[in-house]
Amino acid sequence: TPLYGSLFVLLIAYLARFMPFAQRSVAGVLLSLSPELEDASRACGSGYGRTLARITLPLIKPGMAAAWVLLFVIYLRELPMSILLWQSGSETMSVALWELMEHATSGKVAAYAMMQSCMILIVVIVFQMLVRAQRSGAVQ
Repeated sequence: TPLYGSLFVLLIAYLARFMPFAQRSVAGVLLSLSPELEDASRACGSGYGRTLARITLPLIKPGMAAAWVLLFVIYLRELPMSILLWQSGSETMSVALWELMEHATSGKVAAYAMMQSCMILIVVIVFQMLVRAQRSGAVQ
């Protein structure tokens, strides 16, 4: 089928396998929200959309960002599903690293693995900086 080997089928497989990780990350944040906040917003005349945009989403944004970082790290190093579903032109970084290990010299493999590790490190550092900036802005 034309679906096999496409990036769309990889996206579906990744979402099906790793959505519970993201859900668990956000569930704690959602459980910590008090329903009285939404009730107060509605009592003041705000509709559902405005309550969601002005109260609920800003409060769950840190949990959603943490879930995104967690999934990014997992997706970047995911090999089993990727190697089963890839075709030429839809390689993920893990599949490309696997192919380099089979066909290339160890120097190329080490450089590619280091690049992958640096990408993860950069994303985590940027996330930590954003969280630190948001906390310092909230304290002032």
